[in-house]
Amino acid sequence: MSIAVCMKWVALRPVVDPLTGSIDTDDRWSGPSLADRAALELALQIATTRDTSVHVYTVGGTAADAMLRDALAAGADSATRVESTEHPASFAVAAALADAIRPLSPELVLCGDWSIDRGSASVPPFLAGELGIGQACGLVGVRSEPDNILVGERRLDGGRRERIRITGPAVLSVEGSVAALRRAGLAPTLAAQRATLSVLKPRHPLHPAPVPHRVGPFRPRARVLDGPTTSDTPRSRIETLTGALANRTPPQKLTLDPDEAADAILRQLAEWGYTDR
Repeated sequence: MSIAVCMKWVALRPVVDPLTGSIDTDDRWSGPSLADRAALELALQIATTRDTSVHVYTVGGTAADAMLRDALAAGADSATRVESTEHPASFAVAAALADAIRPLSPELVLCGDWSIDRGSASVPPFLAGELGIGQACGLVGVRSEPDNILVGERRLDGGRRERIRITGPAVLSVEGSVAALRRAGLAPTLAAQRATLSVLKPRHPLHPAPVPHRVGPFRPRARVLDGPTTSDTPRSRIETLTGALANRTPPQKLTLDPDEAADAILRQLAEWGYTDR
């Protein structure tokens, strides 16, 4: 039996243009998230106790090879990259990873709980569904017990914790606080630079992630109000700013058809100055 680790190459220091909102990334400041590094370290620890192997997988371009070589230097036995030059959707990433992992038939698949670029935390559940095995997501702690049993811990509401026993093949996603990745030595680091990486073509097209488009303002624009005059007293200026003495429209209870209700809402918004009359 073996252990698979799924990692993602992401921009750790993205630069956002304040005017256009476009994002600029640099491969020099990119790499795996703390959660992915924790997943690799946990896999290496479990592999040591069970005397098994660790295999790392990712979906991405050639820039991700540096991450895979670092994983080999840390102690992984092999590294595989599924070729992709786009930013595919989470379900497409999970399907591509499942195609690459399935021939290995691993007893455990470890992932970071969520990535720092989109943060949907949906790849591990999708991956478990593609592989047809169990899942334990969002773990904040994992410990080993006899008979190849793992005990995972995750948060619940109200400060409580849930402990689950993991006995069969499963996908585990962990937070970055679970473990700190070991520092690779010089000899393994040099050997990893000469190692051969396995590069696979996706069996199916990787559908791109949907890009959100804003079609209108999230809320009406604020009304422009005249400021209080400087000759007013402090009390009168506060009353003007807070509108404490302004006349307000009393609440109404109306029972209308949908079309009439929409017209009533628009008329009231117009009276308040939020829309053009």
